[in-house]
Amino acid sequence: MKLNKHQLILRDIACQHIDRYRNSWDIIQHHWRDFNVEHLVEQAMAELGGYEFVDAHHYDNSDYSDTKTASINTHDRFATVGSILSRDGGTAKQGDLRVVLYNPYYDRLDYYFMPKAGWESIREYGQANRNKLRAKYNPDLDQVYKWHQWRVPTFKDLALMPSTVKDPHEYKTTTHFTQLFELA
Repeated sequence: MKLNKHQLILRDIACQHIDRYRNSWDIIQHHWRDFNVEHLVEQAMAELGGYEFVDAHHYDNSDYSDTKTASINTHDRFATVGSILSRDGGTAKQGDLRVVLYNPYYDRLDYYFMPKAGWESIREYGQANRNKLRAKYNPDLDQVYKWHQWRVPTFKDLALMPSTVKDPHEYKTTTHFTQLFELA
């Protein structure tokens, strides 16, 4: 049986890394719709990574990183991470992104640690996509362009990656537009 994104997250993350769900897949697989898998990923990430899940305004974790789940869309082969702007819709997340990506081509989860400076450099600013990170996926090469350098082998590796942000206000976004005014 092919598993969907939520089922894979429950089996490979919640049942492996959250004590109260460990060895529960036989029961959970029949009730997978009852779970908030995004929150379970946040819990497992923080527990395994040794930081706290704080759910602050511009970050999820006490190390200023944000935990995300994402998918590759089979109709256009774009991998998409949503909600990279804070709830107010204008300010970008303040730290690194820890991304669990569902890959429907190979029925698995892939893991990406995206440093703040890296994902800021590839984010889109147009109205339609400003709250997303998007990159094209090549199933023949099994590679997400623009993200391949940030792929890590396991969920544990992802959780244990040290944050590159030590202060939530240390990173100042500079675009070509803002650089024009700094030069004047």
